[in-house]
Amino acid sequence: MFCPKCGDEYQQGFTRCTDCDVDLVEKLPDVEEPSPFEMVTVLETGDQSLIVVAESILKGAAGIPFIARNERLQNLFGWGTIGTGYSVAMGPVRLQVLKEDAETAKELLVAHAPPESEDGDS
Repeated sequence: MFCPKCGDEYQQGFTRCTDCDVDLVEKLPDVEEPSPFEMVTVLETGDQSLIVVAESILKGAAGIPFIARNERLQNLFGWGTIGTGYSVAMGPVRLQVLKEDAETAKELLVAHAPPESEDGDS
């Protein structure tokens, strides 16, 4: 026997919840599990200055919540970011936002992207 309000379980023979003062039921209704958040990568780079700027744009200008995956792990293992700009063991930093914010985040990051130089270097 279960209380439909607080979820407490009672032994057979009880008919009312002592806390909620409601009738007990044989089985609690099935509760639909909330869907997990779907994250989308909007930037993948080893350039620390680009990461700082992108985080500033997302956080400050738009208030878009994000996760910087691998950011704190870059120097965890031997050689760190030497040569590649990111830890080869961990991969580049990936800025991820909620799926519903992805389009806005991408537009903001593209709008604030530095112009490419004429020789193709960025």
